[in-house]
Amino acid sequence: MASERGFTLIEMIVVLVIASMALMLGFQSLTQWQHAQDALTRVTASNRSLGLVESWWRASATSETAVLDSPFKGSTDSFQGFSISPVFGTAGATTETVWRLRTPKPDGDGILLELEEGGQQHLFELSGVRSARFSYVSGDGRTSDQWPMTLGKGEEDTNLPALIQLSLEGDDGQPIAMWVAAVSGPLDPVYKPAKMEDDW
Repeated sequence: MASERGFTLIEMIVVLVIASMALMLGFQSLTQWQHAQDALTRVTASNRSLGLVESWWRASATSETAVLDSPFKGSTDSFQGFSISPVFGTAGATTETVWRLRTPKPDGDGILLELEEGGQQHLFELSGVRSARFSYVSGDGRTSDQWPMTLGKGEEDTNLPALIQLSLEGDDGQPIAMWVAAVSGPLDPVYKPAKMEDDW
């Protein structure tokens, strides 16, 4: 009867070492995959949030409307006017709207964009943005950091700007994006015949 031969202790140790190395490499790969997945999820959520804020801002700025007694005013860090497409108000209702750029919170990672609408304030964090500024383009293509634009000889353009722009820059001062809203309504205040009795 032939003697049966099993695994030696050395062979068993070698098998265990190889198996433990394979498990260690597998866990390491899994951990790296989880970190990559988390980072991708954060970036995707941030981009979705930024895209939503851009959509709200563009809709509000595009629907600015000229009001005779309250002209549109703008600077590099804010603009105020009247929108017929408020973000949180009733669509079609002329709503006083102010958009402001705020310094980021100490624990935040981006500039704050503030919307004041109908007496309520809303803050949106622009993740990854370190500096931002508004600018305005007139109907004849001139760009200005403030509105009303000075026309010369002490005159100002009291119409709405044709374009409202928001430039976003990252940590290195390089442009990230430029949001542009083309004002869709008439740029000059429209006289409403229903108010004629006020002049009599």
